Amino acid sequence: MISVRFAFLLLFFSNVLFGECVSKGETYDAIIVGGGISGLSAAHTLKKNGVEKIVILEAADRIGGRVWTEDPWGSKLEMGASWIHGIENSPTFEIVKNMNITIQPTIYSHSCLTCKMNSMALYDSNGKRLNKEDVTQLQDYVEQFLQYLHEINTQNKNNSLTFVEALDDFSKKNKLSEDFYNRLYFTLRLLNTYEFAIDLQNMAVSLEKLSMHSQVSGTDGIIPFGYNLVSSKLAKNIPLELNCKVDGISYDKPIVEISTNKGIFKTKNCIVTVPIGVLKEKTITFSPALPKEKLLAIDDLQVGLFNKVYLLFPCAFWDQEVEWIEPIPSSKSRDQIWDIMNFGKYFKQPILLVFTAGSFAKEVEKWSDEKTIDSVMSVLKKLYGENIPSPSSYRITRWGSNPFSLCSYSAPGLKPEVKAYENLAAPVNDCLYFAGEATSTTDPSTVLGAFSSGERAAKQVLKEMKIKPRPDE
Repeated sequence: MISVRFAFLLLFFSNVLFGECVSKGETYDAIIVGGGISGLSAAHTLKKNGVEKIVILEAADRIGGRVWTEDPWGSKLEMGASWIHGIENSPTFEIVKNMNITIQPTIYSHSCLTCKMNSMALYDSNGKRLNKEDVTQLQDYVEQFLQYLHEINTQNKNNSLTFVEALDDFSKKNKLSEDFYNRLYFTLRLLNTYEFAIDLQNMAVSLEKLSMHSQVSGTDGIIPFGYNLVSSKLAKNIPLELNCKVDGISYDKPIVEISTNKGIFKTKNCIVTVPIGVLKEKTITFSPALPKEKLLAIDDLQVGLFNKVYLLFPCAFWDQEVEWIEPIPSSKSRDQIWDIMNFGKYFKQPILLVFTAGSFAKEVEKWSDEKTIDSVMSVLKKLYGENIPSPSSYRITRWGSNPFSLCSYSAPGLKPEVKAYENLAAPVNDCLYFAGEATSTTDPSTVLGAFSSGERAAKQVLKEMKIKPRPDE
């Protein structure tokens, strides 16, 4: 009885917090497929401009999508997105600032990947911490390699080199030892694979030709009180239908028909915000089929995978002065990188946050919880000794296996063309619109990209409805 009562109260308060009841049978002005940040942003923009007959259809039992905050231990754990990029100049930061929410700046920065090395305890494959001079030397070579990539692209913007191929050439030209090559490979994978969520072997040197100009700059920060506050703010007074899985969208008639497990919904305009992983899997059937350019964009953009393991310990036993703890694996397992953040540095609890990315993240997703924890602990014991305590609790994400995402975020892969993002974002038949981080030509793979794309799609709908957006929109 307690669980039933709780479920009833949860449903009641969800309606109070997030808006009006959903009216079935009517024709909506706009339906948004997906209740992540892009969908919430689109609905919020439409609502502020006077469009009342809207609804979000969300397959999961919660809003936020890949923004998902849990609080099992007294600290807010971000199971999905963690950072606000460019807190000095960011539309998402403006939402947070207006809510008087505290932001904690970090050393890590989206716009300066090597800055992460300024607060890093780096350990070799034997568990010995490298001294400051070794880390500085490695950082210098990373900068040299990045300059080398820039020169390659300047000479030939149509080159087809991968990061690994370019690194091999760079290594030969600079006569790097095998040991130093492994350190450099590790650092580049750490900084790039753990940013784009794909392996260096699948990452094109010509990423620069995307010529994306981010809307933000400056320091990155995390939200101690939880990213879900942004989702809740955007969802206020927005009609929602949770646990509503869309399996078909027919848009060849004046009225778009959306088939779901809860029946058919009708609308004049439909905004699709599902992740690139879902689009690739074709779990939603479009009738008629999407245009060739959009299908090619879905094929060209890659599925990036980025997962987290939170570990709560009875006490802290690790390097307290740094933001990052980085154990270099042996050359035989060079892609098996556990990227460890000293989470307790900002949350005052003995918590480590461990990241996986790319093919290693995909491999780890198949492991049991026990195997995952044992693997992380074996690395920590090599660094800090066999007598360190075991974690008292943990949380593990598996975004690639989540049926409502099937990825963490999009990645450019070996065909980094801005046209792919533009084609994915393009409206179809003046009634079908697309949003989500994978449709952003300035900030893909980020919450900002998702948020801005939702605004953009909403404004396209407003234009179709002949409604002029308010100046503050």
